[in-house]
Amino acid sequence: MESSNQKPEIYEIFDHLLEFSDMSSVFKVLARTEYIILGKILRASEENAENGGRVYLEDIKNKLETPMSKVSEIVRVMSDEGLLSWKLDPKTKKTYVTITEMGKERCERQKQGMVKIGSRLEEEITEEDKSIFLKVVKKSREVLEEEKNNTKALLDVFLGKKEGSMNLLSLLKPKSFVTYVENSCTIREVIDILKESGFASIPVINKQGIYLGTISDGDILWYIDEHGMDCIDKQSISGIINKKRNPAVHDTIDSSETMRSIVKQNFLCMVDDRDCFIGIITRKDVMSYFEEEIEKHHIG
Repeated sequence: MESSNQKPEIYEIFDHLLEFSDMSSVFKVLARTEYIILGKILRASEENAENGGRVYLEDIKNKLETPMSKVSEIVRVMSDEGLLSWKLDPKTKKTYVTITEMGKERCERQKQGMVKIGSRLEEEITEEDKSIFLKVVKKSREVLEEEKNNTKALLDVFLGKKEGSMNLLSLLKPKSFVTYVENSCTIREVIDILKESGFASIPVINKQGIYLGTISDGDILWYIDEHGMDCIDKQSISGIINKKRNPAVHDTIDSSETMRSIVKQNFLCMVDDRDCFIGIITRKDVMSYFEEEIEKHHIG
């Protein structure tokens, strides 16, 4: 009976800890951030069943405790992945989101994985260890709840940033606004894209959205010099991708690591827990961020 009474509490606390822990290795279906945010939207959708499950951006803004502009960026990225859809309500003139069938299915599959892990914890730890675990977790939860109001912890979870670090999401240019190419593109196609965009280097992904590296006009010139012009219409860029120049950084990177990385390259390619490309952070934007912070400090 004692074990049965503790089960719901263990699962509840375990699920809550997902928001504040780096447990990316157990997320096989969804990225950690996707699972957390989809879960919140899904619960809000169930609460608004009478409105067809619509969840307005304003509701998400309140749940995540973050500015509307950042909410739009989050929703846009997840919409690109096919997990959400968003539309304008003609009556209220407000934008609302709904979770797609793909989003619901993946969320449920990931949830089942979480339940299995919770079951193993229930079965394999002793009552004494369980008691200690619950005490530590409960205290951690109390502290986190107190800190949430002061540090906007829900947004920090999405960014994986520590207290006092820069707001990376505010600097992130989402994938939907970034010029990138798939590794199946031919050299000529990439030359045209580079020419049109005006960029010297752009990210490369595969069909699954996994970040592979970058390709530059210099990489292409060296390849053509070695193999001749005849290759540009036949050869894909798979063998030209530079995997070392712009190594991927994860969405849990902190500000100190950002600075170490950005001084070596013009932009950072950010990926999620599954190494899927989600956007870039440019050196220019990082410098602008620090200029604004110095100005605020000086004025203060």
